Amino acid sequence: MFHKGATSVVYDGEGSYYLAVKGEGIYRFYNGQFKKVLTIGNRILSLKKVGGNLFGVGDDGTMIKGTDSGERWNLAHLPTKARVWSITGSDENIVATHGQHTIYLSENAGASWRTIKPFENLKNKPTIRSLCITSHFLFIGTQIHSLYGGIWMYSLKTGSLTHINKEEKAMISSLLTLNDSYLVVAKGSSKGRRGKIEYTPILTMERWVFKECKSPGTESCYLDLSEHNGEIYASSTQNRQGFSNIYSVDVYNSALHQCETVKGHGFRVANGEQDFMVAGLYESKYVGCKKDMFVLH
Repeated sequence: MFHKGATSVVYDGEGSYYLAVKGEGIYRFYNGQFKKVLTIGNRILSLKKVGGNLFGVGDDGTMIKGTDSGERWNLAHLPTKARVWSITGSDENIVATHGQHTIYLSENAGASWRTIKPFENLKNKPTIRSLCITSHFLFIGTQIHSLYGGIWMYSLKTGSLTHINKEEKAMISSLLTLNDSYLVVAKGSSKGRRGKIEYTPILTMERWVFKECKSPGTESCYLDLSEHNGEIYASSTQNRQGFSNIYSVDVYNSALHQCETVKGHGFRVANGEQDFMVAGLYESKYVGCKKDMFVLH
């Protein structure tokens, strides 16, 4: 039982979930049991498995790295005081995270880093909110910005930057790639009903056409996306009743299917082998393939 909200969650591909609990640290959930593996005061807002390592980022440039199946953890700080919302990586041990306007890129699983300033030629720079990476490109989602909001594509080979999707009134909360064939996007705002899950083929980069996944209801904002073995889940902000919805995302049929609720905002979601876990504002929830359920208040 936890009495503080969880802020992030990740599946390690080996049967364990790692949950970041505000003010407490990182817990591993395996076979119905929780074990605390790291104590840390700062919030961890994004967790990601990259190769054989676990990475997390959060408030004031905080970064953590877990090795040996989450048994050992190292704490570091990025050269920023910004709130870091996203970290991404590839199986080639490339890791990317961000500051307010800056990208930090490692090509050796976090042993060393270099700085990229993708927006240095823009006078009114957008603030980075989300990232995802392929073998050749880094996709950058922004917070709400009337001129340069939306999604940018940065070439890791040439350094070129392309504004592939302009969004004036919604932030890009989360990005992921599906089989290196589709870019999937979660967006929205705290005002109105602008929440959408969209996708576009990656292979046809000359012409970016985004299609919306139809939802059974409306959401102010979708907050997170998770993918494992082709299965995608999305989480949302809370509704007027104080609950957020969890959806399975069917890109191939452009549809969303509501499958669970959680009390408060659904900050992050992670899925594994026919199960998933949600890090919520007031409670976190694990749902197994047999509808086994653990609710953490």
